[in-house]
Amino acid sequence: MNSITTLIATKIFGKKVGEDSQGNIYYVKLNKKNKEKRWVIYNQDPEGSSVPPKWQAWLTGTTNVVPTNDSSYNWQKKHRTNPTGTSEAYNSTQNIFNKNFKKKHASYLSWSPNSSKEKLIENKKQK
Repeated sequence: MNSITTLIATKIFGKKVGEDSQGNIYYVKLNKKNKEKRWVIYNQDPEGSSVPPKWQAWLTGTTNVVPTNDSSYNWQKKHRTNPTGTSEAYNSTQNIFNKNFKKKHASYLSWSPNSSKEKLIENKKQK
């Protein structure tokens, strides 16, 4: 959640520059040295990954061109917030923490120096 101080300062000093597809609103203010201060008011939780790459580049001063929502290509995917730690997080069947993975690969045994198979291999090498 945005702090009340930030919201008040935004109302007084901020000039709205644009809005992204996530609903985040971007502002700018010129300070005394004629340098821009740029910031974002998040639509939901203040989650850095909810800022699309074009807006992130503008916020950090990498580019001075204000992004527009219509400047995307048909091969580009829509930006989405990082789902890590949520129910939407990617959980591969190959993930070792997935319970189904352990069941599927029950025949796999991790290496143990004292296992009977290891002793058989060692005996064959010595012969």
